[in-house]
Amino acid sequence: MKRLLDAAPLAWRPFAAPVALTLGVWGLHLGVLLHTRWTRGLSLEAQLARWDALHYADIAARGYEGVTWAFYPLWPGALAALARPLTGPTGLALETCGALLAVGLFTAAVAVLAHTASRAPTSALAPGSPWGWFFLVASPASWVFHTAHTEALFLLVSVLAFRAAERGQRAATGLWAALAVLTRNQGLFVALASAVWLAARPGTVWERLRRAAPAVLLAGAAVTAWLAAQAAWAGTPWAFLEAQRSWPHATGLEDVLRALTFTNPRQPATAINVVDFALFWALLGLTAVTWRRAPVLAGYAGLSLAVIPLQSETTNVARFGAVLFPLWFELGRLVDRWPRAARWGLAVAAVWLNAWFAQRVSKGAWAY
Repeated sequence: MKRLLDAAPLAWRPFAAPVALTLGVWGLHLGVLLHTRWTRGLSLEAQLARWDALHYADIAARGYEGVTWAFYPLWPGALAALARPLTGPTGLALETCGALLAVGLFTAAVAVLAHTASRAPTSALAPGSPWGWFFLVASPASWVFHTAHTEALFLLVSVLAFRAAERGQRAATGLWAALAVLTRNQGLFVALASAVWLAARPGTVWERLRRAAPAVLLAGAAVTAWLAAQAAWAGTPWAFLEAQRSWPHATGLEDVLRALTFTNPRQPATAINVVDFALFWALLGLTAVTWRRAPVLAGYAGLSLAVIPLQSETTNVARFGAVLFPLWFELGRLVDRWPRAARWGLAVAAVWLNAWFAQRVSKGAWAY
């Protein structure tokens, strides 16, 4: 990998690793799509229209109703504004146009991170090693970064919020944090971590509070606007909670402990469940390691992971974890110090796992 980086022109060198690795993973996923098409007779569009992508496309096309109130508004709004107009001229399904939009957003997120690292190699947002890029783009559920899901958009706005907070840009931090809040529930943790990052700079208590205020106030305004919209259109500000009643939830501490110990009878020891459980604990371990270098980002990751057992199972960890770039970057730093055989052995296992997840989703099986 180092030889590839050294061969790139100097101006492009910061972008060489993420671009090459991203294209490689996209090529892998294209191979998965084509294989499923040949073996199962499923069109590429059908394979891209899986799970939540269907709900987001439905909201973008027809608006909110019933169970779709469970989903946050920014991504379907982006689909309606930017992807839906493409369906007519291209003849492509909305989910496919959404996938193209996600590709652009993920590329933008990678570009922001690479530019940040090139200007400030010691930044808390810098990968620190090409292996960090690898584990981000080849994380088990990276399929969602180029399908009509929220992850590409959320990664971009969370990166921008943290970059603004690191630079002390209060208004920009608040703006990006507010957009994160409107994208998915992890956005609240982005807003909180961004506010803490701003407040952590030296100063009096009043100065710290004043610096953190924009992130808190703008994120709070975004939440209030979303609740008000539900009250106006659905008749209750808690429509999103009512729509999630059929989703699995822990009913008490016992359910949480069962999720943490893999003893929930609703989560049998199938291959995907075992992998999700192992991945959950691996990401928690990486959170602890990240704390020593970047405590604010580790706190954000820890809160994101803490909500998973509240579902009484660890089923969604691959998708929740896909956007936790600080953890993948930290893994890259650790692996960079390993013996060559161990590094490449883990890389092969990561690619295989990524392809396995992608193949499951392409066939319509749950895999994130």
